[in-house]
Formats: sequence, C-alpha cells, structure tokens
Amino acid sequence: MDQQTFDALASLWQSDIRIGMSSNPRDVCRHPGFQLLIDEGPSVVPMVFKALEKDYEHAWPMALRIFLGHSPVMPVHRGRSPMIQRDWVEWGKANGYL
Repeated sequence: MDQQTFDALASLWQSDIRIGMSSNPRDVCRHPGFQLLIDEGPSVVPMVFKALEKDYEHAWPMALRIFLGHSPVMPVHRGRSPMIQRDWVEWGKANGYL
C-alpha cells in the first residue's frame, strides 16, 4: 500500500468517527477503512508509526498491537493518551520503524 492510499483510508475512518460513528474501540476496529489497513499486514507498520508520531489517534496503538502482537505501553500509562503515544513512538524509534 502506498502512502496516499494509507492516508485516504485513515482519513475515511477518522472522519466517520468525528461525524458520529462510535469511538468505541471495537466499532473503530470494525470500520471498513480500518479493516483495509489491517488487511495490508505488517507492510503498513512504518506508516502507522509515522501517523501516530504526528498525531495521536486511539486506533493506531490498537493497530500496532494487532500487527506486532504486544504493546510497549507501561501499565501506569494506560488510559493516558500522551503517555501511550510516547511509549509507542519511543519503541518505534528503538526498533527501526521511525
């Protein structure tokens, strides 16, 4: 998937969330645009990291957990968006994704 397609799909589901679709993580994960990103597999991980580094969106950490099978978020940071973003971005840099 190229960056333009990634950005278009991300924009689609983010827009739907803002105009009334549930922001419940389960509903976000079921969105067709989000599913298409997930279906691309690990090849989009660097793009997800770049998107997360630029702007926190709660679905990015969910996507990364799906792709990578774990989360580097420290337990005391759960529920704290800036800390979740920082933990993921630091991990992405340390592991060559950023």
